[in-house]
Amino acid sequence: MGKKSLPLEEFVAFLQKAAEDKEIFAATSDDVNFLVWKDRFGKKTVHQDACLLLGRKEESSCQCPRRLAYGTLDSLVGKLHAIFCQACRTLGHSVLPGYGNPAASLTVKSYLTAVRKNGFC
Repeated sequence: MGKKSLPLEEFVAFLQKAAEDKEIFAATSDDVNFLVWKDRFGKKTVHQDACLLLGRKEESSCQCPRRLAYGTLDSLVGKLHAIFCQACRTLGHSVLPGYGNPAASLTVKSYLTAVRKNGFC
């Protein structure tokens, strides 16, 4: 099993758990909330305002959430875009289920912009 197939396998498993065995051909931009789910498993600590380690770069044992860095999320969106292209979903964003490329949706672009603006780079 190659490294290239891992995002596909994770996304398909996510669809099957979250959307009652939904196939990739029927995925919509709403299903790309996979990014939010995946983001919870990141390695970058995002310290809360009240955290004593706020502003420090060293390893921390605090309870602040961990997130994926912007570059990692952006790369994942690119991989999802390619996955949908391989499934013949090559057009840009479409609100119609089964059409367009959900990874090209405004929701996904807005999510990436919010991550970048909030400094999770």
